[in-house]
Amino acid sequence: MINTISQVLSMVKDPKPNLITVDLTATIEEVSDVLAKEDVNLVVVTAKGKHVGIISTKDTSRESGSGKRPSERYAFEIMTSRKDVITTSPNGNLSLVSQAMTEGEKEIRHIIVADEFGEWIAVLSIKDILRAMRLNEQEREEIQEMYAKSGWPPVS
Repeated sequence: MINTISQVLSMVKDPKPNLITVDLTATIEEVSDVLAKEDVNLVVVTAKGKHVGIISTKDTSRESGSGKRPSERYAFEIMTSRKDVITTSPNGNLSLVSQAMTEGEKEIRHIIVADEFGEWIAVLSIKDILRAMRLNEQEREEIQEMYAKSGWPPVS
């Protein structure tokens, strides 16, 4: 059974070796280019080497419909700031993370994994979390089937 976020990280199909970053002063156009080039849905915004926020493809899409030129708007204008970013630790409980991402007030499509010092080390998508939950469900079903075939526990 997959119980922790570190187990999810180990099973991620195409893990990125590092967080993909953009500078705080990057234009929205540049952010969109990085998202496309790296084939990711989220980038970490940095200032002087420190992680200060995140921007997703959803954020850049929303901006493209605003009527403002992406070449004249900046990452710091649309990012979710660090204080508002939802994080978990590698020891985080998969069920609780899944619940937070799917049942909270906000739609959370990505969660940042932070180490014991609060440093951001990885990004997981809702797809990664739901894939792990599905594998757990399949394992439960296989165990139930195995018990049913074995006749255990005896039914009285």
